[in-house]
Amino acid sequence: MNVKRYLAEDVTEAMGKVRAELGLDAFILNTRKIRRHGVSGWFRRPLVEVVAAYEPAPAPPPAVRRADPPPPLAPLPLTDIRTGERVLTPNLTAGPEKIGALESKIDSLSATLDTLVGRIRAEADAAGDPPEVEALVGALLEGEVHEPFAHRIGREAADIARRRAADPAEVMEQLLKQYLGEAAPIQLKPYRRTVVIMVGPTGVGKTTTIAKLAAIYAINHGARVGIITTDTYRIAAVEQLRTYAEILSVPIAVVYAPEEMEAALREQEGCDIVFIDTAGKSPNDPTLEPELRALLAASGADEVHLVLSAATSFTGCLNIVRTYAFLENFKLLFTKMDETPVWGMLLNLKMLTDRAVSYMTAGQTVPDDIEVMNARKITDRLLGVRPLAGSGGWR
Repeated sequence: MNVKRYLAEDVTEAMGKVRAELGLDAFILNTRKIRRHGVSGWFRRPLVEVVAAYEPAPAPPPAVRRADPPPPLAPLPLTDIRTGERVLTPNLTAGPEKIGALESKIDSLSATLDTLVGRIRAEADAAGDPPEVEALVGALLEGEVHEPFAHRIGREAADIARRRAADPAEVMEQLLKQYLGEAAPIQLKPYRRTVVIMVGPTGVGKTTTIAKLAAIYAINHGARVGIITTDTYRIAAVEQLRTYAEILSVPIAVVYAPEEMEAALREQEGCDIVFIDTAGKSPNDPTLEPELRALLAASGADEVHLVLSAATSFTGCLNIVRTYAFLENFKLLFTKMDETPVWGMLLNLKMLTDRAVSYMTAGQTVPDDIEVMNARKITDRLLGVRPLAGSGGWR
């Protein structure tokens, strides 16, 4: 008996190779998943290995000219060499009872092998996701959800749907909502000022987001709002916030160093909520972490929101997580939702950081283009559902 090993993308492809090359009589010894080689293998779906045993076809005998068979010989009587007396000639043919017992053993062994092969094939088939789940996983991948995350959620959905006889689409939708979690908007504290600081990479929209939130809390909630900016690298950012502060009639302060933060907060002591804008810096800038740590310590911020663009790639997500890993506690805030058709980055960052999501923004209009994180809207987009015209959904 010979053994052969096959590698394929999934069990179906592997079994197809076995049947095509070895036929239906091949015996499956083992199936398992193995990681691909190289660094990229960590981020790709594992291969499936199938080990099959088979009996090689017997080689045809050499062609020889057949001679006429000799006449059968009569059995010679056996003689005891000690006494010279004849003994009974042994019967060299098996009796019917022995043949029946042998056939019974062969049938039993065949049934055992059939059961084992059936079990192995059933387990291999069960390892694959149902077609409905495969289609949903495909939608996640098209939405740029990280492949291991998409397949993990797909396996969970398939298992739950199988055990509970549930609709895979409904199970997948609920799982995505669970992974996204509950929204975590800013919570004002009764009789106490709330300090909120916005951090994040360059160009993600921190300044515009602060203007939107300041307008919402000043106009809709009637709160006393204050603004502090430390983004002195961009004159436009300071002037933009100063313009909004004048329109909203709220105080604004410019802080050039962490040592000035205490005085700026003292000037806005009567506010219900104070928003602090920070400068975005390159992830490779060595001053990013020490300066941000100093600002956080000086401000005593109650909430830290890491502001991120929804158009960021998964590689960018990893870079952001590495850059801001020193933050002890923060919320995620996603901007520019209208600038990308795929929202996989939101789920990727949520699963990478396990942090709550506060808001999501789309567009430059102040204060309209912002809302509390909407798990249903994100889930629909990840599964390929587009909002109906006039429903208020972002394009």
